[in-house]
Amino acid sequence: MNIEQFHHATNNYACPLPHIRSHPTFDPHQGRPRTPCWTVPFGRNKDFVGRDSILNQLADMISPTADKEDCQRTVISGLGGVGKTQIALEAAFRVRARCPDCHVFWVPAINTTTFENGYHEIGRKLSIQNIENDKTDIKLLVRAALSQSSDNWLLIIDNADDATLFGETSEVTSLRGYLPFSLKGLDLQRKVLGAEHFVTLKIMHSLSLAFNGQGCYKEAEQIAGRHLDH
Repeated sequence: MNIEQFHHATNNYACPLPHIRSHPTFDPHQGRPRTPCWTVPFGRNKDFVGRDSILNQLADMISPTADKEDCQRTVISGLGGVGKTQIALEAAFRVRARCPDCHVFWVPAINTTTFENGYHEIGRKLSIQNIENDKTDIKLLVRAALSQSSDNWLLIIDNADDATLFGETSEVTSLRGYLPFSLKGLDLQRKVLGAEHFVTLKIMHSLSLAFNGQGCYKEAEQIAGRHLDH
């Protein structure tokens, strides 16, 4: 899928929300966590090196102040093994340092089950009403809660390698309709349809990095050289 198709998909990214208002949702005035939520399942990678220019520009893209009239949506895409998850992980820690009042949520999108489990954890952290009710749609509850929340939040969708899960389809397996939209929200996604900004990682020899089509090859070769020396 090319960039034009990605941008075409963006037009339908933010699904209308009125039809979910009748569902029990997280009341931002009741049960709000006293401290920002953090559902990142990994510790900080102490061996993470380089890529500062990419991370700095990424941080500017997803900052709560980047565009107060829209939800900040960013995709990290690239071939397997170039470090997409590690960049997203480091970005999560940097966002928490820069915006200590921002909730940071991590949802693995390997399949529908892992996605729903990630949303369930968000629901528990936010104390969303009826989140433990087997008869409710957890994904709808969490989408509504984040979309209506007055808090800042960062939602990282990891391992979203199966584009069919987020395709423009009426199939019940599509997760596209469960992605929240909020002027307070920041979406950092790995290979998810419907993004406005792109951070692309490509391979050049052992490793190369590119930011929005601009090659950072010198830095990439230095990083690759470090790994090859070990």
